[in-house]
Amino acid sequence: MASANSLRCLMRPTIPRAPRIQPVLLAPFSTSNAALAVSAPPAIKSRRDLPQKVKKSYKKRANVTPVRKPQPGERKAFRKRIQLSNNSALPVAGLENLDASNMTKAESAGKMFAIPDQVVDHLRALEAFKTTQTWNIFRKPHVLQRRETVELMKKLELSAKDKKALKCVLTGSKLSGKSMAMLQAMAYALLNNWVVFHVPEGTYPRRTSSRFHASN
Repeated sequence: MASANSLRCLMRPTIPRAPRIQPVLLAPFSTSNAALAVSAPPAIKSRRDLPQKVKKSYKKRANVTPVRKPQPGERKAFRKRIQLSNNSALPVAGLENLDASNMTKAESAGKMFAIPDQVVDHLRALEAFKTTQTWNIFRKPHVLQRRETVELMKKLELSAKDKKALKCVLTGSKLSGKSMAMLQAMAYALLNNWVVFHVPEGTYPRRTSSRFHASN
């Protein structure tokens, strides 16, 4: 009995088998039904029937600062802006200032003279300075006393002594110094305490010029 029981323990235990799972078909399957379920694509007759590609646009987010638009007349004012001093320029020592006496001397020809500050303010109000003149490269407005300028100052001095009006026409090519001679003539009149009237950029038929009138 003992041997029989020991041999029975070594035998494979009997496990009840589960019933086989059978598939349940709800509807009959066929290839014809699947073909009918999928619709055929439309026929392509022209290029318009082709599928169009959708272009994707990617916008970059940039920090765009708004630009202030110039006010009416601001561009013209900046274009006609005249700078009469430059603090970065080196000061020139030993130069004399213009006065009513040294502007008529013959030995003053070919020398540089500084325009007094009070005369600079009057000349600015009279619009004697031009945008074509390079005043912005100097620390202070200076002028060159030329021989022709000395002769013009002598004529103004003689007309004041004789109490006669001086009618003078300055002619010359472009950038020959006509406006600078007019500026020095107005400076001479202001140094003599004369009343100065200036018409800048006066327009005449087929030409543009400046006129000034000084009277004591």
